[in-house]
Amino acid sequence: NGENDLKAFASEKKALWKAGISDENIHDLIPGCILYNWEMIDLEDNLINKLINTDFKVIKSNYNEYNDYLDTKDSYEVYKELLKDDLYSAVEKRVNMISDVGLIFSGGVDSTILAVLLKQIAEKRNNNDNSIPLNIKLYSVGVENSQDIKFSKEIAEELDLPIKTIIIDENTVKESIKPVLTAIEDDNLMKLGVGMTIYLAAKAMKEDNVKVALSGQGADELFGGYNRYLKHFEENSLFDAYFALDEEIYHDIANMYHVNLERDDAVSMANGIELRVPFLDNDIVNLALDLPGKYKIKDNEDI
Repeated sequence: NGENDLKAFASEKKALWKAGISDENIHDLIPGCILYNWEMIDLEDNLINKLINTDFKVIKSNYNEYNDYLDTKDSYEVYKELLKDDLYSAVEKRVNMISDVGLIFSGGVDSTILAVLLKQIAEKRNNNDNSIPLNIKLYSVGVENSQDIKFSKEIAEELDLPIKTIIIDENTVKESIKPVLTAIEDDNLMKLGVGMTIYLAAKAMKEDNVKVALSGQGADELFGGYNRYLKHFEENSLFDAYFALDEEIYHDIANMYHVNLERDDAVSMANGIELRVPFLDNDIVNLALDLPGKYKIKDNEDI
């Protein structure tokens, strides 16, 4: 009867394309919404709406100095302890009842924190006769002799954890472009490049019969880890810079689902790997949103 009479719902565009539905008639069901009688209904009380509707101009207007704002918050030490506990719980929760876990490992701060926590959890479980032993394997992807590969190997050795390195060369890129494009359904070059790294790690895990993977996704957005966040400190006063930083962080977290998370999930599932992201645990997200900018970035030289 024509395309407009056909209504379909799928987790991948590919299924809708096969049903003859064109791109302009395909719409995303965004987080915090439900499909009701084929209409998208926004469930108002959700994280994305909270992030989008937070007005930092109003928040700023309540304070004369940044220290006045800091006085309404907990101390740095308190946040540090809370974060340590929440992170341990977030990782433990995601490997509960699992015997083998892969960690997408770059040797950077975020993935190293996860490696350390996984090792602590494994030692605790392996010393308990009633627990399922936990086997950890790190997976590092990069160009031969790259910093990522070098640091990954060094830290793996220091932590005494097994690591598999996947070296990217021209051949690997040629072989991987088609399956990655098929998985992410997007020809954005940045998404393709990052997606390929995760795809190759997940492919290596599949070969090792690992079914669940962890990654440090979300930490940079939550805790101000990207270099681009420093731009707020170049011209603004610290008072303005910290609120501008918070505003950008809120924006980035609200948009993570279509910038990063959908891509990562798609390339992992293309290999039958379930990707879990401890940094995006509900408790950690709420804690990070409450954490003042000053505790994330000291000044424009803090990298």
